[in-house]
Amino acid sequence: VCVWDWACGAVAAHRDAVLRDAGRPLHDRVFAFVTLGDDRNLVETWVAGVCRHAAPAPQSGGGAPAPRTDPCLS
Repeated sequence: VCVWDWACGAVAAHRDAVLRDAGRPLHDRVFAFVTLGDDRNLVETWVAGVCRHAAPAPQSGGGAPAPRTDPCLS
């Protein structure tokens, strides 16, 4: 199972907000995500109930990534 972030980064967040606020159907948001998303959107990967990958939290202000509070990192 993969956990995806719809809108990581300023450009993706703006694109998602425009589609969401314009009342566009979900398939428009999914199409934009599938065609324009990349590995930065991947948050976690779970295999057989075990977290195998967890992305660091997004950086804010250029510092080190803040730790996520999820079971995969504990």
